[in-house]
Amino acid sequence: MKWFKKKDENVSAPPARPDSRPSSRPAPLDDWRTDDWRTYDGVAADYARAVAPHLTEIAGDLVAFAEIPAGGRLLDVGTGTGVVLQAADNVAAFGVDPSVPMLKNARGLAVAAADTINLPFRNDTFHVATAAFVLPMFTKLDTALFDVIRVLRPGGVLAVATWEAGEDELQKTWREPAERAVGEEMMRDELRDAEPWSQVAGNKERLEQALRDAGLHPVRVERRKYKLSISREDYVTEKTTESSGRFVRRMLADEWPEFLEHARATYAATFPDVLVDFRDVLLAVGTKP
Repeated sequence: MKWFKKKDENVSAPPARPDSRPSSRPAPLDDWRTDDWRTYDGVAADYARAVAPHLTEIAGDLVAFAEIPAGGRLLDVGTGTGVVLQAADNVAAFGVDPSVPMLKNARGLAVAAADTINLPFRNDTFHVATAAFVLPMFTKLDTALFDVIRVLRPGGVLAVATWEAGEDELQKTWREPAERAVGEEMMRDELRDAEPWSQVAGNKERLEQALRDAGLHPVRVERRKYKLSISREDYVTEKTTESSGRFVRRMLADEWPEFLEHARATYAATFPDVLVDFRDVLLAVGTKP
């Protein structure tokens, strides 16, 4: 593919476009491995089964929000199991994610293992880039946005989806025992490190400003409410795949099964078998000048 950039290729200006194939490619899936709790590696199967199916409507709205031109190319960063790629089935779409186990659940889709910082693509390659629920986890938001914008063509757009900040009773029922299990201060410190940009991504005004500061113009942000019907068991599983769940599991080690059994019992005593979960989502789109 001519999309990929050569190793060490200068990214400060659009590179030359040689006819020969570039010598560098994203790493083969089996070359990437980590046991860091901050990654989704250990929960990929649960995420694919219990979480991804409930994001289909949002992914479709994100793709529509981006207004991909006919014949356009889309890059989905932090693609995970490829929910956005599935929603963009009428365009040439490619996804990257640092988690190989997540990518192995993106069956039949064009994906590669790569970090958002230092994307393995040439400047001015894609008409649209999407980022669904991944902005909070970027270590350096400005650097990540710079590289995503770098691979966009002039006039191309970045479309993002983020959860708006807030807490309901379903979330509180998980958070409180999790904080008691590992310590409230430790939990908050670790989650702040794992998701350093959650307060920016989850706030409409701050998200808009972050995209403007990255050089996008104009920027438009909309708040949308989604009604999800999800089984109680799938909801608890979803919580185990989130940063808080992955951290508690790492900290509790052998005591994790007991904690999880207690969590399931608490939800069973409090909520019905099928939950109606209202979630507020921010959809944003910005244009590269």
